[in-house]
Amino acid sequence: GQPSKTYRKSLPAFIQAAADGDLTRLKEMVAEVKVLKPKDNRAAVWDLVDTRDRHLSTAEHWAAGGGHISCLRYLLDLRQKHMTSSEKNTSQDGSNVKRTRRRDGKTCLHYSARNGHLDGVKFLVEEQGNSIDEISGDGTTPFHMACFGGHCDVAEFFIGHNANVRAVNDWGCSAAHWAGMTISKEVSQVRQLCNVLQKAGVSFSERQKQGHSCLHKAAQKLNRSVIVWMAESSDQGGANLSAEEKEQAGRPDMGGHTPSDIWRSVGGGNEFAKWMEEKLGW
Repeated sequence: GQPSKTYRKSLPAFIQAAADGDLTRLKEMVAEVKVLKPKDNRAAVWDLVDTRDRHLSTAEHWAAGGGHISCLRYLLDLRQKHMTSSEKNTSQDGSNVKRTRRRDGKTCLHYSARNGHLDGVKFLVEEQGNSIDEISGDGTTPFHMACFGGHCDVAEFFIGHNANVRAVNDWGCSAAHWAGMTISKEVSQVRQLCNVLQKAGVSFSERQKQGHSCLHKAAQKLNRSVIVWMAESSDQGGANLSAEEKEQAGRPDMGGHTPSDIWRSVGGGNEFAKWMEEKLGW
C-alpha cells in the first residue's frame, strides 16, 4: 500500500549521498556511526561503506558512475582502512585492493567508462591501479562499456593503454557489437567511435554466438547511424567494408533473422528496412 519509488529514490541514504556527489554528507554519516558505536568503530564504518542497493551496487559504484572523483577517492580509502586482514584478499590484477562488484560483476571502472567520465577512468587506472581489462561476470570489459556509452575519448584512452580491443564476452560480443548497441544518440560521435575501433583492428563483420554481427545489434537498438556507416565507403567516412565483409555481416542469425527483419520487428520503418534488403542484401 506504499507509493512506489524509482530505483534512484529507493537507494540507502549513504549510497544516495555518493550518487549525489555529496562528500560532506558522506563524512557526516561516517562520523555519526562512530558516535553511535564508539567501542567498535571499524565494524560500524565497514557496515556503512559496504551498504548495497538491490543490485548489490555500493556507494563507490554510484560515485564512479556519476563522475564524483572526490567522493570515490574518499570511499575507496575508507574501505581500505576498515577492511579486516581476511577481507584484504588479492584481486584479479594482483593488487592488494579488493574490488567491489555488483551482482553482475561490474566494477567502478565499468561504470566510469559507461558514463563517459574520462577523469574517473584515469583515476581508477593510473592512481588506483585497476586492471585495464578487468571483466564483469559475463566477461564484459570497461572498454566494451565505453563503446556502449558511445564515448570515443574514453575508448581511445583504453586503446592507448593497451586494452585488449579484440576481447569478447561470454556471448562472443566484441567492441563492435557494443558500439552497435550504443545508447548514444550523437550521430557524429558514434561514427567517430566506429572509425576509431576499426582503425584499432576491431572487426565489424564478425558474428557472436547467436549469429549476430554489429548490424544485427544496431538493428535491435534502431541505431541507424551505425548501419549507414557500415554501408558507406571510406570516401563517405564509412567502414569501407569489402563485398565479402558485407555479406558476412548481413547473413541471417541463428534464428534465421536478417538485420532488416530485426529492424522491422522492433518498430523500425519499412522504408529503411527495404533499403537494407534491396541495396545491401541485409
